[in-house]
Amino acid sequence: MDKFIGIFYATGAGNTKTVAEEIQKELGEDRTDIFDIFHIKKKDYSIFDEYDFLIFGSPTYTGGTMHFRWKSVFPFLKKLDFSERYVALFTLGDRKNYPKKFALALNQMHNELKNCYDIAFLGECTPEDYHYTKSAFLGQKKIHGLAIDQHNEKNLTPQRIQTWVNHLREYIDDW
Repeated sequence: MDKFIGIFYATGAGNTKTVAEEIQKELGEDRTDIFDIFHIKKKDYSIFDEYDFLIFGSPTYTGGTMHFRWKSVFPFLKKLDFSERYVALFTLGDRKNYPKKFALALNQMHNELKNCYDIAFLGECTPEDYHYTKSAFLGQKKIHGLAIDQHNEKNLTPQRIQTWVNHLREYIDDW
């Protein structure tokens, strides 16, 4: 398989799709495929098994939850053997209007996947990379992935994506 990175996302307003496409450009379109999970039927969930590196993205809704479409995908993912794979997560949120719930979909997605067989996560970030005063990330040593705020910090998005992808490349390029 020429393309060994699969980017899978769910989107509401389209911002998560935009960020997923930017991540794909940074990683190289020649080695990545990108999918909106809305268009993947349950009978086609085996597509997740075709990639060595999986990147999952979701918006964070006002309640601090991931996109509802992931709830039907995670039971299947929990059956996969992740011993030869890596997973990275990204989410979008609004740190200004929902500071306590900013990017909490990362925690939710991480918690859904952390007990999978031999799963290895990549792309953790440090809370110091973000400016907030009330987030649930306060006190955490690591954030479980890339957190983007397209509403209030859109100007920081390209640099955050580039920095995050460069971290992922440390593993991907050695593959």
